[in-house]
Amino acid sequence: MGFLKSSANDIVSCDNVISVKADSTSEPGTLNVIVKYGISMGEDQTVGSALLYGLSTSLLYRANKSGSSNEMELTEAEYQKIFADAITSMSGVSGPGVSLPIVNNKVIASGEVIGAVTPTIQLDYFSIDL
Repeated sequence: MGFLKSSANDIVSCDNVISVKADSTSEPGTLNVIVKYGISMGEDQTVGSALLYGLSTSLLYRANKSGSSNEMELTEAEYQKIFADAITSMSGVSGPGVSLPIVNNKVIASGEVIGAVTPTIQLDYFSIDL
């Protein structure tokens, strides 16, 4: 099993991943990377349809704000590609985990990069009708 590890020693699995989405629209100065994993198939007895049950890992990065003057260094699309590539490269790999991609803050006015942001990691579950 491949893993990505945060600087706070939290880990993100890279196996059984069905989607990776980077979203920065929820709040200025934030980036939320959501990794969804397929776990098992089931059936909804009430309607007779198949369901996919899974877990998701949410990595929430918040800019180190001094007022509202900081934002993430790259665009949502760039982070989407970076995280998807990292997870793909570690999928099915054995051995030690590697570090999560680095998400940096920058000052909006000057564009100066001021340092990396450590994510808050949250686990959740979901189901999808198939």
